[in-house]
Amino acid sequence: MIGQGRCSTVFSAREGATGRAVALKVIDAVGLGRHHLESLEREAVALAALGDHPHIVTLYRSLVLEDRRPVLVLELCAGSLARVVGDQGPLGARAAAATGVKLAGALETAHRVGVLHLDVRADNVLVTRYDEPALADFGMARLRPAGATTTTTAAGGLAGPAVAHAAPELLLGDEATAATDVYQLAATLYHLLTGQPPFPTFPGERPAAVAHRVLHQAVEPSAAPGVPPDLHDLLLGALSKDPADRPGSMALFADALRAVEVGSGWAPTPAAVPGAHTPWTARSAPLGPAPPVWAPGVRRSALRRIVPARGSAPA
Repeated sequence: MIGQGRCSTVFSAREGATGRAVALKVIDAVGLGRHHLESLEREAVALAALGDHPHIVTLYRSLVLEDRRPVLVLELCAGSLARVVGDQGPLGARAAAATGVKLAGALETAHRVGVLHLDVRADNVLVTRYDEPALADFGMARLRPAGATTTTTAAGGLAGPAVAHAAPELLLGDEATAATDVYQLAATLYHLLTGQPPFPTFPGERPAAVAHRVLHQAVEPSAAPGVPPDLHDLLLGALSKDPADRPGSMALFADALRAVEVGSGWAPTPAAVPGAHTPWTARSAPLGPAPPVWAPGVRRSALRRIVPARGSAPA
């Protein structure tokens, strides 16, 4: 056994036919409600559509045990970024920005096939054997037609760490959009830079109290050393309470992160998005700082007049 959640247990295993090391996510279906099984189905559908992405955990197949417990057979990873930060301390700004671009590419890919993740946090970002981040746990994912919005349930359906990382609109039961995942990715990067999420939980604190802080308190500016001001401002803007004040898509968020990289003298990180606009790679990036494609305080309605929409990513 390598991990355990509220309704599942994860084991490391080896396939007899191929010798391949895998992870088995066994759903403890006994006594579970219908929504837990639907969560597994959503995860299987999402991973089947997205599992070949280099920064999304690969689903090899699903099966059912003799006792009728469903199982996902997944790529075996070393652990989560939350564990890395807990064991080794926060990441540097350059590593955090590069991780953000890679995960933004994964989420942009998901959004283009109509999948919102809605539970992006460092616990759900695993580290592959190639030392790359891989997004996992699509159990809260919502499937939707391109361009549509998704109505969510309020904080009562969330528990523990999920509340502290949830975007305000998720806690209110309002519609979820690509900007919801933008908020949660920004909260994840804040965690990687500082060692804790923007709204850490305290021992014995009730989920409702955490939700109140997420909804009403401002995010404390990061005191992490070596964080470029542009990256700091980008994350605070992406953590805005109002979704309209955040980057409206993962493509825009990735471009803004790459602008920070270039402005800091770092090689810009490519984002893997099938069929997307020509990727901004180190080879094709301009030599000087690139103009930002999103700035804190610019609402999405104004942003659309400044930056043409790219691809078919839903707003």
